[in-house]
This record gives sequence, structure tokens and C-alpha cells, in this order.
Amino acid sequence: MKQYVSSEADFPTEKHWAIVKFTTVHIPGDERSRTAPGHGYPAHSEAVIKYEAFETEAAWMAAIQAIEDGNAKGRRIRYRALVVDPKEVTTKIQVSI
Repeated sequence: MKQYVSSEADFPTEKHWAIVKFTTVHIPGDERSRTAPGHGYPAHSEAVIKYEAFETEAAWMAAIQAIEDGNAKGRRIRYRALVVDPKEVTTKIQVSI
């Protein structure tokens, strides 16, 4: 099963397999930047990372194969495949005299 992670609450707490995809999003400029250069905000692109978590290695491998099949057909998907083992961080405060 694939899970799209877009917030901390979505992030799996158990060991899982993941694919991180690197993309960009084009943001068009506002009207003022087109009619009065130097004003408003210009068109630009922003980097976006998409995190997909998988419960099983088989589902992860199938997703990687699908990406590579698409890349072979001319699609250009940049990604990293990861095995993730989240750890819980605890803080201990100790006072001694």
C-alpha cells in the first residue's frame, strides 16, 4: 500500500520503504509584474519534494519499476529510493547537587 506523506501526522512511525520524488512547480507572476516590470512578483519556479511511503518492499519495488519504465519511455522523474527506520527521540533532564 502506498501512502502520500504531506504532513508530520502522515509520516509512518514504523520501518518502511519510501520514494522521494523531486519536482518543480511553476508559479505565474501577478498582473502588476507583467504590466509594470519591477513591481508585484515575477513568475518563478519552486522546488517540491514528494514523499511516498510503502508498507512492503514488494510494493516499493513495483513503484520503482514503474518509474524506471516511464523514464525509459522519455519521462524524466528524478527520485531517490530509501529504506527508512524512524527513531523516537527522547530528552532527559538531570539535576544534581
